[in-house]
Amino acid sequence: MISQLPYIEVWYPENNSLASSPSPLKHESVLYFPSYLKHNTSTDVLIVGSGIAGLAAARQLLLSGFSLVVLDKGRNTGGRMASRHVANALIDHGAQHFSVRDPWFQEWVDSAIQAGAAKEWPTAAFNASTRYIGSQGMRNLMQFWAEGLPIEQNEQVVNLKYEADLWQVETQSGKNYTCKALLLTQPLPQALQLLQHAQLVDQFSFPADFHTLTYTHCLALLCRTQQAPNWDSVLYPYGVQEPFSVMVDNLAKGISKEPAISVHFNAECSLEHYEDSEEQALAFLSGAVKHLLPPVIEMILTRWRYSQTEIPLHMDCWLSPETSLPLLAFAGDSFRASRVESAALSGREAAKQLAERI
Repeated sequence: MISQLPYIEVWYPENNSLASSPSPLKHESVLYFPSYLKHNTSTDVLIVGSGIAGLAAARQLLLSGFSLVVLDKGRNTGGRMASRHVANALIDHGAQHFSVRDPWFQEWVDSAIQAGAAKEWPTAAFNASTRYIGSQGMRNLMQFWAEGLPIEQNEQVVNLKYEADLWQVETQSGKNYTCKALLLTQPLPQALQLLQHAQLVDQFSFPADFHTLTYTHCLALLCRTQQAPNWDSVLYPYGVQEPFSVMVDNLAKGISKEPAISVHFNAECSLEHYEDSEEQALAFLSGAVKHLLPPVIEMILTRWRYSQTEIPLHMDCWLSPETSLPLLAFAGDSFRASRVESAALSGREAAKQLAERI
């Protein structure tokens, strides 16, 4: 464990940018994570995945005084809460928005709103229920929540061992880490593949539904257009036999400087065309929604192999039994429900349970 982390005062001036000010309008105490906690190869807990479950777990463990490192194979923090620049357009191409029910998560979201990293998204499509988005895209919101945490991107875990009461973790870049507990927050099928590759699956008695859990695919189009569409900021098919599940106008959403539309295709269409070549997929998908789009300047295809769990696991998270070693935990959107908030709560709960076991 590490000594209690210090708090620093942060002020939010009128322009809502994060800064120090001698005349604060709003302020709060936030955790300061010193540089020595970063790039640490020997820790109490190693977390795989810097999506929202991994970030929630990391913050909870640090608050409890444990050392940790977060590894993620991607270039950017956030997982499927992703955004992409296409020329001057900014497009959310993963999660488009999220809702809040839990008081703890509401506090977390409120801190981002105060800092200007998140905001409510008022639109008639949600029937008066409150939805939230990143003020400058979902990726920017995740970067705000990740600020100061000991995260190492571009580090894909390729092998695991358990020796002398410690996990030995190796990444594709050749780095090696040791930890007392391992928390896997990526989609469960990926986590199990990692353990299978390391020939460790048989050491654990996983629930039977772990091995049958499936995710739907999602194909997404990122479209930079000549003008805004002739529909409101969000378009659902609502009973119409269309191949898409949702369209979002990122200009009306308030994150893009020019017209740009996200199109997510439904599970059936995405499965049918997931293995198509990029040329084939773009030709079919663009043709299928052409009647709903303004003239397109540029179009990019994104493939989400693990979009949503078809039937989530009915538990908050999973930890290996107390009577056995090594100490292993799973968290993320495979648990509770396929919602942003549920993944965050799963990560936090896994961290709380790990804190009692380390």
